[in-house]
Amino acid sequence: WVVLGQVDLEKLVEKHLTSVQDWERNFKALKARGKESERLPSQEKVDCITVNCEPVKTTIDDLIQRLFDLLLLSLKKSIQGHTQAIESFVSESMEALAMRPESMEEIGAATGKYSQIVARKPEILPQFQFAEEKNRLLRSVAGTGLDSLSSLRAKWDKLELVMESHQLMMKDQVEVMRNHAAGRISAYKADLERFKARWDQLKPKDEMLETGDHAVLLACLQIIRDKQQEFQEMELVRNKLLEDCTYFNLEPPDFSLAEDTKRDMVEHSQMWGLYEEWQQGFTEKAREDWITFRSKTYVFEEFLFTWQDRLRKLEKPTVMSVKLQGEVDKYKNMVPVLKYVRGEHLSQDHWLDMFRLLGLPRGTTLERLTFSDLLGVANTIIEKALELKVCRNMFVDNNCRSDQTEM
Repeated sequence: WVVLGQVDLEKLVEKHLTSVQDWERNFKALKARGKESERLPSQEKVDCITVNCEPVKTTIDDLIQRLFDLLLLSLKKSIQGHTQAIESFVSESMEALAMRPESMEEIGAATGKYSQIVARKPEILPQFQFAEEKNRLLRSVAGTGLDSLSSLRAKWDKLELVMESHQLMMKDQVEVMRNHAAGRISAYKADLERFKARWDQLKPKDEMLETGDHAVLLACLQIIRDKQQEFQEMELVRNKLLEDCTYFNLEPPDFSLAEDTKRDMVEHSQMWGLYEEWQQGFTEKAREDWITFRSKTYVFEEFLFTWQDRLRKLEKPTVMSVKLQGEVDKYKNMVPVLKYVRGEHLSQDHWLDMFRLLGLPRGTTLERLTFSDLLGVANTIIEKALELKVCRNMFVDNNCRSDQTEM
């Protein structure tokens, strides 16, 4: 009779009660047990001793009442669990279906959400039956039930209507977007024509290569990069329009101007990218100071041979490849003459004479001389190769005579 006081009633109820039949069975058993407890004697005589049973009967009544209260509370919580699952599903579904798609991506997303709602609906619908059955039981044992079920049923019916109208709305929206597609295509073509006109005006011209001005050529590279990025954004729009045409069964528009522009930009990018690669390798060697680099000119020679081989393997010569081949040839002619300007044993005066001979700026010193300074006067070095050789030999002869005099 007092076994209920030896267990955790809340955990026991939570573990064993799930279906409405579980609560019905326990309510009936508890009612029967309550009637039995009423028949328990108020006292027991054992020989000459009278045992008072009233405190025990009171405890038993309290335990039965406590279990009854827990059964009611757990039944309410179970009903609320069903209603919350339904409420959450209805709210999320209504929110998803209320959105009006404005693009192909949104149509795809809306269709996916609708499919998810349709798939989940059979799982949620039985929750109504469970909640209503348990609510009827709650009314029968407690005299009152939860009133939220009736309003929830109205929300569910509204969801049913929204789902039906959603399909019609989707069809209407697709038709609207289909009609808008033509206008978007016209707007894109107008933007493309403006872009093409600006590209034709601003793209680097072949005569810019003749300037030889590194800053100007780098500016040309930057123009190409900027325009490529701008065109890439336009390509995203074009691809989106083509997808829309396929989806709406529209005739594909003529985007040949975009293809021509793309082809032209790729050609310029490849051509000027070649110059960028050359310049990176060239600058890396040119920034070396001459005192350190004069014994490693073979590195520069290998660089030139590598580029000569690469330029010969090009399928079709371009203005840029011809320009670079000219640079390679010029510096290849200069390399053999560099031995005359190594000057390991030249005096300060002889270095100054050489600087004047090569036309280097006033104030140039051996300590600050870089390979770039010599590359800048490559043509002069080639032209005055004989004079440089004579100067070098004269200095060597003078040194030899000085050594013999000292001996």
